[in-house]
Amino acid sequence: FTRRSRHTRLVSDWSSDVCSSDLVLDPGLQDAPFSDGTSGIHNLNYVTLPDTLAEELQRFRGIVPFDHVAIMSNAALVDAIPELPERTRQSLFGVDVDFDFIPVRDSVDEALAAISEDVDAVYAWPMFQLSSSEFQRLVDGLNARKLPTFSALGGEELATGMLASSGDEDLFQRLGRRVALNVQRILLGEDAGSLPVSFSVRDRLRINMATARAIDVSPRWEVLIEADLLNAEDEEGVRRLTIQQAIEEAMLVNLDLAVRARVLAAGEQEITKARS
Repeated sequence: FTRRSRHTRLVSDWSSDVCSSDLVLDPGLQDAPFSDGTSGIHNLNYVTLPDTLAEELQRFRGIVPFDHVAIMSNAALVDAIPELPERTRQSLFGVDVDFDFIPVRDSVDEALAAISEDVDAVYAWPMFQLSSSEFQRLVDGLNARKLPTFSALGGEELATGMLASSGDEDLFQRLGRRVALNVQRILLGEDAGSLPVSFSVRDRLRINMATARAIDVSPRWEVLIEADLLNAEDEEGVRRLTIQQAIEEAMLVNLDLAVRARVLAAGEQEITKARS
């Protein structure tokens, strides 16, 4: 997949006249048929992802505290599902955070200008309508404002300079395999309407430490030891030592050796006094 070629087919017509398999963002909002983990409709199968927004925002706040987050999303999703902002509000019930929902179209400048001054963090849903260079401009603009960012997708978005993500790195590959297996099962005679629709997502917290240093964020030790760290070393501030230099420096700062050296020096002083 490339950024421009990833598309989501949002289905509103659940006709069973033809066999189909689609990605559904929210079965409730899209009135997707659901029965015992399947579509329950002859010749219809779809794949739906779990809603992890609340959990991911909590993980985000574990990296850096914030009170007001901007949730940026592809405006096409809001056009297709107008209830999405309200659905977001419902999913965040019980999470003590204010949020602004910002639909993003093709203008990065408009997206950045829409972020209010009291926003202190940004959560980004996939925005495949932006080219790679435009998305880089968006990330650079957020980092220039020292805003911590969290990507719902991860992968290449984290590499562009976003701060953190817990998204499934192999999401699209796994989705592709799932669809291929479903097609195979249908070709072998199973009814599409009897195939499972839920899709599990693997998560692993990743932090771009180069971005953390650039925006002056210092994650807690407990977070660092559990996360995968990108650009963990600050190459400009790294001291490089040979083995001999490391041993010599360790000996200089070893407290036990320092104590023994002082004891030896004190003993030599006693010998000098005795001779005098």
